[in-house]
Amino acid sequence: MFFAGSCQKAPLSSSKPLVIILIGPPGAGKGTHAVELAKKFAIPHISTGDLFRANLKKETPLGQKAQEYIQSGNLVPDAIVIDMLMDRINKPDCQKGFILDGFPRTLTQAEALAAKLQDQYQQIVLNIEVPDDFLIDRISNRQVCKSCGSTYNKKYLPAKNANICDECTGELYQRADDNP
Repeated sequence: MFFAGSCQKAPLSSSKPLVIILIGPPGAGKGTHAVELAKKFAIPHISTGDLFRANLKKETPLGQKAQEYIQSGNLVPDAIVIDMLMDRINKPDCQKGFILDGFPRTLTQAEALAAKLQDQYQQIVLNIEVPDDFLIDRISNRQVCKSCGSTYNKKYLPAKNANICDECTGELYQRADDNP
């Protein structure tokens, strides 16, 4: 169990892998919190958006299927999203657990995840609630590194040098969907 502000943890069972599921609207801070939790628990942070970008970049069969829907302006079907996630969480680095950011988004996705996890994992779900005006402000000021994917916010977490990533000196940009 986590407590807002302090990020203290209740005793965790060491016999089961830990799965932390972060849900909330875009801009709520799921990714920001996931990065810190991943460091704290030494488990991978899995973002659905990052999965899409990686599969598209590598031109995997799943990425190619997703690309067809994305190019036509349609949502990627749950089956493809679920297959991408299952492929990722079956990798060796997820044996001790993982953090999900952006998954599940639908009932079908939630049911597939529940079927996969069953009682074999220690599960924590955090719902991040943020007022709409703050979400719009956060999203409108968000920047992402083109090279390493680090996220910044011009107002709340700016890069040390404008438009340059602190981590890798890559170029920062604003995603097309990050606007009011």
